[in-house]
Amino acid sequence: MRIKWILWPLGIGLAVGAYLSVVTTIRERAEALLTSALGLPVTVQMAQLTFPLGVHLAGIRVPAGPGQGGGSLFSLQEMSAALSVNSFLMGRPGVDLAFTAPRFTLERYRQNLFSISLASLSSGLNPSGPTGLVLNRLQVRDGQLTLVDRAVTPEVFWNLRNLAVSMRAGERPGAYPYTVLSVLEDAPHQEIGRLEINGEFFLGGTGEAAVTMEHRAIQRLAPYIRPVLGVAPNRGSCLVKAKITTHEGVCVAEVDLTASGLAFRTEEATVLGPSGSRLVELLQDPDRQIHLSFVVKGRLGERLDWSDLVASTFTEAMKQALARSIQRTLSETEVKKPVEELLRKGYESLGK
Repeated sequence: MRIKWILWPLGIGLAVGAYLSVVTTIRERAEALLTSALGLPVTVQMAQLTFPLGVHLAGIRVPAGPGQGGGSLFSLQEMSAALSVNSFLMGRPGVDLAFTAPRFTLERYRQNLFSISLASLSSGLNPSGPTGLVLNRLQVRDGQLTLVDRAVTPEVFWNLRNLAVSMRAGERPGAYPYTVLSVLEDAPHQEIGRLEINGEFFLGGTGEAAVTMEHRAIQRLAPYIRPVLGVAPNRGSCLVKAKITTHEGVCVAEVDLTASGLAFRTEEATVLGPSGSRLVELLQDPDRQIHLSFVVKGRLGERLDWSDLVASTFTEAMKQALARSIQRTLSETEVKKPVEELLRKGYESLGK
């Protein structure tokens, strides 16, 4: 009997020790895998096994490096990974991932210089890992993505709050349909719009997405608009709808932009000639909205400044829209008018 009383505590102690050893190994392995995937040092505070075939991680963070203001570039309250029993029995091992309250900060210091290497980040996020497991389902809830652009003056702050991501393995091999929903803020708890993305990507880099973004404080985008137009509105909103496709490293975005309620403080001339107010009068339709369509194309991985690329195509779209306005003015003029008067009407439409 005495031997049994001695063996019981010893057995329990060995079991607890073995469990702690396994959990420690899992935590260290999780840190190594996440560090490899993100290309950044990752720390995990706690790890535990879940029934039947799962792992639960808590307190995940990527500390900010020197000169990045301290704190965390990325933090995650909870993460769970579970082997899908159904897919395992079907001979196609799949894992379900769930993230709770991820917090991610990305800063741009100047052209193509970010606080995190986007190239290394995208190359590490591969749904088919070296273990042979395939991502079966991904869920993100209560996320927050903070973007700070320090390359412009004044600095522009974007905050995607209530970020929700849903992604699953599709019916076609290597296909992953996904949905992204978020509220857009320009300061904590100051909602200025919404973002919705519905798309599908394939292993190998091919994909397509339909993006809808509503922005109700266009004046906050003045650092991007002023270099293009020469002036910037102090009021207005815009709705952006884009179809984005990627194939063999080439990204093409077909953009439809609708702006409304635009107002300018001064009558300063734009780079196109007319003042901002006059330009709005020329371009807006009977519903007092401006519609522009343009295509942005570039190769992923190249050191392109996509903001300059968008600006150049946007400027060309403005010129074409202005030309259509002149043609409309000329067509509305009586045909019997002399050419000199037709041209005068066209120049008047430009406010000259």
